[in-house]
Amino acid sequence: MNRRTLLRTAGATVPVACLAGCLSNLSFTTPVEVQVRNRIDESRNVRITAIDGEDGRGTYEQSVAVTPGETAGLERLSNTDQHVRIEVLSPDGEEVDIETLTVGERSRAVTVSITDEGVSVDHNERDPPADD
Repeated sequence: MNRRTLLRTAGATVPVACLAGCLSNLSFTTPVEVQVRNRIDESRNVRITAIDGEDGRGTYEQSVAVTPGETAGLERLSNTDQHVRIEVLSPDGEEVDIETLTVGERSRAVTVSITDEGVSVDHNERDPPADD
């Protein structure tokens, strides 16, 4: 192997090795899908807020009016540790129900269902990572 080939190989190997080291420290976040389903014969207003689990700052605030039979998709939540509050209001602004939950890095989706029996919240999580 001549000197030029050796230097070219070293020049290509070093940056790839450095990049691999940087990528091993990265973590990827996948946003949490948020849906509201109205299964009753009246419209409802839904307000969803979230606060950061560590510093208490507001991280998310979305409101939606859902008509009978409608399913609304809202802006996605980040999957960091957050305390989520879901308020369901009647069309005249009267509070009907409040639900709370915590989302985190394994959270995949939050679905709010409004039915004749009340409000339910489904919180779906991802499978835990496989051990190496």
